[in-house]
Amino acid sequence: MTDREIAATVHLAPQTVRNRVSAILERSRLMNRTDLAIHHPQSSVKLWEIDQLSH
Repeated sequence: MTDREIAATVHLAPQTVRNRVSAILERSRLMNRTDLAIHHPQSSVKLWEIDQLSH
């Protein structure tokens, strides 16, 4: 999903999505969204929800 698609789904600004995705990648020590998809194939929503709970 693109930042805009995620933003529309969770009702946040695209920049907020970029910031949150960056935070998720940093915490999981992955380099990019592709690595995230490979290591956590169902992560799009689940990691986003976890990140939401941590703020």
